[in-house]
Amino acid sequence: MFTKADYLNYLDLLAEKERNMIFGLHLLLDQVSQESVAEQLRALLREKQEAYPDISMLFCSLFGLPAEQRRYKRDPALGDVKLRNLQSGKMTTCRCLDISMGGLCVEALTELPQGLLLALEVRFFESTRPVLRRAMVRWCQRTQDGRYRAGLQFEVPQAAHTGAAISDDG
Repeated sequence: MFTKADYLNYLDLLAEKERNMIFGLHLLLDQVSQESVAEQLRALLREKQEAYPDISMLFCSLFGLPAEQRRYKRDPALGDVKLRNLQSGKMTTCRCLDISMGGLCVEALTELPQGLLLALEVRFFESTRPVLRRAMVRWCQRTQDGRYRAGLQFEVPQAAHTGAAISDDG
């Protein structure tokens, strides 16, 4: 007999596999020479991303789980993120999983210490302009596959940010 936890773990694994597929397809898009094929792939990827919130609500309802009690609504927003540690200057990259007015959820290969202050350059798959912000690591948890999922809280309101793109030289 499957429990709620079994179903939720299974759904988490499925969501992770689908996100990995979407990230892989975005990497391939740069190599597609036929614009009509590339646009069809972009439309398919947009459709997949837009379905995440509805699927999540349905499964919460199905399993009698409480609705999220977050301050801001989260939206799926897949893309690549460059992080620069504001103390050491060390650079790392990770994946953006979702965004809200208050911050981002990212997936990284290394642990991000709670309280760490970062400069972010987020390049969403559906946008040509990067989002530049400062954020603090609020939480970080190791996932079953050995990666780390972390919540980053924006430090300043979006309208007040005037930073430049992050570069490897500082």
